[in-house]
Amino acid sequence: MTYEDIYQELNIIYQELINYTKREVNDNISIRYNKFISLYKRYLQLVVYLDSILPSYNTPVNGNCYFYALNININKIFMLSYHKLMRSNLLTNLGLNKPRCYLYSASNILDYLYSDLEYLNIAYYDSDINMINKHNGYKIAIFREVNYQMDYHFIREDINGLWSHKLGYTNKYERNIDLWELINNYNKDLLQYEYLKTIEIVKPRIRIK
Repeated sequence: MTYEDIYQELNIIYQELINYTKREVNDNISIRYNKFISLYKRYLQLVVYLDSILPSYNTPVNGNCYFYALNININKIFMLSYHKLMRSNLLTNLGLNKPRCYLYSASNILDYLYSDLEYLNIAYYDSDINMINKHNGYKIAIFREVNYQMDYHFIREDINGLWSHKLGYTNKYERNIDLWELINNYNKDLLQYEYLKTIEIVKPRIRIK
């Protein structure tokens, strides 16, 4: 696959989505959702192929802390189309090919994450906060909410070696984070988060020539 192939397929996906949302859609919710998700998931695979640049704090992302950590920016057409078709907001949750999860244990957060990384062709390696990146990638730190086990959080290492994160689906970002301080005591909205692990990720796993 070449860059030209990828851009051509992306244009086809955009046009399919535009055409589908322009016409009067009489499909039931399940059919509408499945049609959208099939385009959306293929789109995510393609944009990862195009992204081998290490993230910078100055690159905003449409989505939550998870997609910010992966440095995946969703084209606004997907956000707007999903809202028009489904009458709700597009959630960039863990588990692209997994059942929706309502209780997040440490094991299923990692299981869902690794499944997504495999699907998106993102290589990942065990790492540590202070470890040098050995694979020309960057690190992400993974947290789990422990009060109700209904949330997770991701923090990423930027190209300058400092850590930053996005606060949910808001437009608020924080940079120059003291990650050790968060590991020892991370509270958000009266909820307690525990540190799970750090991994190095490389996008894409196979570089296009």
